[in-house]
Amino acid sequence: MDERSRNRSIRLAPRLAAALSMLPRADTLVDVGCDHGKLCLAALCEGKFRRAVAVDVSEASLAKAAANFARFGFTAEFVCADGLAAFDPSGYGDYAVAMLGMGGELIAAILARGAAAARGAGALMLQPMGGERELRDCLFENGYAVLDETTVADAGRYYQLILARYCPEEAVPYADDALLEFGARNYARRHDALKRLLEKVYASRARRMERAKRNGVIPETLERELSGVQRLLEHWEDDS
Repeated sequence: MDERSRNRSIRLAPRLAAALSMLPRADTLVDVGCDHGKLCLAALCEGKFRRAVAVDVSEASLAKAAANFARFGFTAEFVCADGLAAFDPSGYGDYAVAMLGMGGELIAAILARGAAAARGAGALMLQPMGGERELRDCLFENGYAVLDETTVADAGRYYQLILARYCPEEAVPYADDALLEFGARNYARRHDALKRLLEKVYASRARRMERAKRNGVIPETLERELSGVQRLLEHWEDDS
């Protein structure tokens, strides 16, 4: 199979395609929680990275990824490990790290356990499944700057993508709690996907608020979070 055929044959889900497009070029891509390995495979097919290190805690997932690589005639390094702690960056040149499809707090924990590798990465592509506020808070507290953010619609769900890098002098936290959850750069883009996400979150929290009112107990956290989303929606048409 020639390179052009391989490129045509790999179909990435929208969130994976967006993640790959946001990543800067580097020698090596380290995909933590690689699952089927398609992100690494597409990265090599496109020539954006020369090498790939596929990391997963599941040997079954790594076997699936290895089979995909063999099918398309590519090779990678497959590492069965829990996170970044087992990755020694020496000898890999400049590298980027991807962590997609995990909870935000789990991503934060992996960054903490593999701090040396995380801090040495030229870029971190993070796609949390919930816990976005906690993840951004952890990034800023530990010296990571957010370089870019976006929201992607994929199979009826909405995913936030965060591109970060260890850069303490630029790690400026978001003072606004709602922007900490949804991202200041993300909000500044005013993409339709983020607006739909905000509307979905607002509707869910409004229903919870109605139930809380009927029960006579209104949690302060819910009230604050609902107010934050409402404010972002009300100012959507303002100049970004």
